[in-house]
Amino acid sequence: MKADNVGKLVDHLFRHEAGKMVSVLARTFGTENLELAEDVVQDALLQATQVWPIRGIPDNPSAWLYRAAKNKAIDVLRRDSRSVRISTDGEDLMEEAMLLCRMLSENPLTQIPDTFALMALMCFHASRNTTRVSPAGDIVLLQYQDRSKWNFHLISLGNEYMAKSASGDSVSRYHIEAAIAFEHCTAKTYETTNWKRILELYKWLCRDFPSPVSALNRAVAVMRVHGPAEALSAIDTIPDKKRLKGYYLYHSLRGEIYSRLGMTDEADAEFETALRLTNSDSEKRLLRGKITGKEHHSR
Repeated sequence: MKADNVGKLVDHLFRHEAGKMVSVLARTFGTENLELAEDVVQDALLQATQVWPIRGIPDNPSAWLYRAAKNKAIDVLRRDSRSVRISTDGEDLMEEAMLLCRMLSENPLTQIPDTFALMALMCFHASRNTTRVSPAGDIVLLQYQDRSKWNFHLISLGNEYMAKSASGDSVSRYHIEAAIAFEHCTAKTYETTNWKRILELYKWLCRDFPSPVSALNRAVAVMRVHGPAEALSAIDTIPDKKRLKGYYLYHSLRGEIYSRLGMTDEADAEFETALRLTNSDSEKRLLRGKITGKEHHSR
C-alpha cells in the first residue's frame, strides 16, 4: 500500500470523521474526558499512518479508528486509575452505534449497500425506543406499545436508507432484517401487521443466513400465521436447537406457545426456566406476569 494513498485517506478521515469520533468518545467516557477523547483520536490517526502502509487499509477505516481510539482511552483511564462513566444504557449504546454507522455511510470507501441496510435496520429499531419500557420500568411488548409515540422521523429516515441499500446486486442479512423491521414499523396496528410477509422474509433469512435465533424468531411469525401447534413444531425442528437451551427467550416463547395450546403446567415450567436464565429485573417481572396471567399491558 503506497504511503501517499494512506496519507490522503487519513487526511480525509481527519477532516470529516475526527470530530464525530471525539463526540462519541466524549459521550461514552463523560465530557470531563473531552481532552482525552481528542488526544486518543489524534493518536489513532497517527497509528493509522504507521500501520496501514504495512498491513493495508482495513475494510472499514472509520470503524478501525474508532475502535483504536476507544481502546487507547480505556488503557489511559485504567493506567491513571481515573473514574470513568461508560454508557451501559441500551438507548445510549444504540445512539452510539447509529452514529458510528452513519459515519460509515458517509465515507466514500464504506458507502456500500450493506452499510445502508444496517443503518435502515437501526433506524427502524430505534424508532420504538421510547415505548419499549413503561414509566414504572416494565417491558412493554410490541402489541401493547403506543404507536402514536413512535419516532416517525426515524422511520422515514430508515426508508431513505433502505432505498439507498437497493443499489447493489446482492442481499445481505441486514437487508432482510431491515425489511422485517419495516413491516412492523409501518403497520397501523399490531393486528394488521403483514405477518405473512414477515414469515416469507424469515424463511428467506433462515435459508440464506441460518442461525438458531433467526429460526426462533421465525417461529413467532409461524404462530401468528398458522397457530401455536405449527409454531411448536417449527421450534422442535430448529437445527442446533441445543444452542438455545440457555437462552431465556427460547423458553419464554415455548411457554407462550404452550399457554395458547391450553397446556398451563407446561407453560409455567417453561416460564420458570426462563426466569432462572435472566438477570434482568424487568424481564423477570414480565415472566412472572405470564405465570400469574397478569402480563404487563400498560403504555
